[in-house]
Amino acid sequence: MNPISPIRALPVTAARPAAAAAGEAPPPEAAPPPPNPALRIEPALGVVVIEMRDAGGRVVRSVPSEKELEAYRAAALRGDRPAG
Repeated sequence: MNPISPIRALPVTAARPAAAAAGEAPPPEAAPPPPNPALRIEPALGVVVIEMRDAGGRVVRSVPSEKELEAYRAAALRGDRPAG
């Protein structure tokens, strides 16, 4: 019966891209995507708006919605105040 031999660690070398091996500068990294969801303040109303964006950076949904923000703006122009 043969004893089990210990496993020997093999030397590990980092893979080097051809450009790095040739002494060229690495390509610049892409800018990170914006946080999703993002918060913004609607200063005229004093309301925080949560916006969800797609991969292209376009707003696809917001809370409150644009329709609700328009209603808040119209109420502020009329001077309406919430009951309470």
